[in-house]
Amino acid sequence: MKEKLLDRDELLDVYDACFRLLSPRVGSGKYTQVHFFRSHGCDCFKAAIDYWKDDEVLLRSVIRCLIPLAQNPKISDELRKCGIRTYMENVLDGNKLDDIIQRDANDALSAVNKAGTRLAMAHIEEGTTTQTPGLIIRAMVEHPRKRDVHEAALDALWAMTKNDSKIGEIIAHDGHIVITDTIKRFPTHASIQTKGFGTVAGLGKNLTACSLLGKEETIKLAVQAYNKFENNFLVQQQVLWALDTLAQLSNNVERMDRDGLKVILRALAKEHKQRHDTKGGEKENRMIWRLVPIRLKKCFTRAELVEDYAPSKPGDDEDDDDEPRSYYDVDLKANGPVYHEVK
Repeated sequence: MKEKLLDRDELLDVYDACFRLLSPRVGSGKYTQVHFFRSHGCDCFKAAIDYWKDDEVLLRSVIRCLIPLAQNPKISDELRKCGIRTYMENVLDGNKLDDIIQRDANDALSAVNKAGTRLAMAHIEEGTTTQTPGLIIRAMVEHPRKRDVHEAALDALWAMTKNDSKIGEIIAHDGHIVITDTIKRFPTHASIQTKGFGTVAGLGKNLTACSLLGKEETIKLAVQAYNKFENNFLVQQQVLWALDTLAQLSNNVERMDRDGLKVILRALAKEHKQRHDTKGGEKENRMIWRLVPIRLKKCFTRAELVEDYAPSKPGDDEDDDDEPRSYYDVDLKANGPVYHEVK
C-alpha cells in the first residue's frame, strides 16, 4: 500500500478492498482487523489523509475503512493512541460541506471516543479504589477534551487531598499542572470550575503544592472564574476558599494583588456596606462579606478595601467573631483554618 500511495486510482481500489475485508459482516472480519492494524495499517491511513487531504473522494474511502476498526474495542484504544482522533478532527474541519465525510468521520470519531471514555473511567475507578493518583492523572492527560472524564477525575483527586500523604503523590505526577490545565480548558463549565478549585484548595494545604500552584497561574484563573460566574454562588465561594489556601505564601498574595483579587474584595466590602434588608436584619446583610475567609481579608488592609474608611467606634467592630465566615465555622490554627460544619 505504501508503494501505491501516489497512484490515486489504484489506491482507491485498495481502500475499497480494505473496507470489504475489514467489514464485520465477513466471518473473519475481526481477525482481519487486528492483523491489518498490526501490519501498520493505521500508519497507511494517516499517510493517505496527509497526502490526499484535498481529495474528497479518496478521503471518503479512507475514513469509511476506519469505521469498522474504530468499532472494535481491541483496536479503538490503539487508534486513539496513534493519534487518529486529531486526523479525524482535522478532516472534519477541512470538509464541512461534504455530508458523506462529515457523517463517516463523526461515526469513526464517536466510536474511538466512546471506547476511550470507557477505558478512562475504568482507570479513574481503579485509581480511586487503589488510591493511586497516577492512574487518574494519566486518564486526564490521555483524554484532554472529555469533560466527563475530567469531572470524574477531579472528584477523585479532590477526595484524595483530604489525605495529606496523597498530596505528595499528586504533585509527583504533575497533578498540579494537569488540574490547572483542566480549569483552563473548560472555562465555561461551572462544575469543572467548582471541582477544580476545590481540588486546588485541598492541594494548597501543602506548602510545596501551594507554591507550585501559584507559579501555574492558578490565581489568575481563579479571579477570572470568579468574574465569569458572577451569578453562580458555588463557583465564587469555592474560588474564595481556594485563594484563601494559596494565601499562605507571600508570593501568592503578591500575585493576588497583581491579578485583581483586591478589586473583588473591594466590591464585596462595598456591597456589604451598602446593603439594607429590614426583613433579614443587619447580621443577614453582612453575610456576603462574611463569607470571605478571614485570612483572605487580612491580605490587604481595611483602608485598601473600604472606600472612605474610618476606624470603627469602640465596641462597633464589623468583624464580630460570633458569625460564620462561610458554611463552616472557622478555627484559626498555626497552620491555617480548620473548618467545622455549621449545623
